[in-house]
Amino acid sequence: VASTVTMFLESIYLAAVMVFVSSAGVWYLINAGDLKTKQLVFAGILVLILIGGGAWIYRTGSDRQRGTALSLKVLNTWNRLLEKFKRTPQPVDGWLARLDQFYIGLAHLEKTPIWYFLFFSAGRVILDVASLGLCFKAFNYAISPGILLTGYGMILVFSGMSALPGGLALADVSLAVIYSRLGAPGAVSVAAALSYRLIAFWMVRFIGFITWQFLEDRKKISE
Repeated sequence: VASTVTMFLESIYLAAVMVFVSSAGVWYLINAGDLKTKQLVFAGILVLILIGGGAWIYRTGSDRQRGTALSLKVLNTWNRLLEKFKRTPQPVDGWLARLDQFYIGLAHLEKTPIWYFLFFSAGRVILDVASLGLCFKAFNYAISPGILLTGYGMILVFSGMSALPGGLALADVSLAVIYSRLGAPGAVSVAAALSYRLIAFWMVRFIGFITWQFLEDRKKISE
């Protein structure tokens, strides 16, 4: 339950920072004259969709009554799908119990100042963008801040569309394609994309796995 509440809030604040980062990149490209009218309209529509969708999710999820009603509709749809494939449906009582715990945890987290979440969400994104920029620099390509920010925002959107955790596979492929389309050399885009994913995705998970095993062993010894 605690991890679900944390993920819910993290997604909201990361989405807000993502929109800001994407908007900053678009604004830079507008001033540089590198953005065509059609591209500007598309970017504006995308930003409005993200803002509208994020606001709706936040408003619905933060209200207990509306959030419960929406989740029950989703659960009923999911159960009907499970029944078609002759799978055991999820019990409603257990789902409602988890929702109660979710909103209890959400009430506790709401006591934390908003700036705290925004600060760490922004810090995470800034460090991530910096690591991506350094990957391009490592291959002797000076990527402009506007293209870096715009491409990063588009990568987050494509990753969010993936059903796999961390945008697995989709982010790896789209990253190189996006920056290549934005003007970076193809070979540099591929090399920087692979380096970035190795550092920001695979290496973090490898270190986390080793740390988890170490902590598990310490827990067993202490017990």
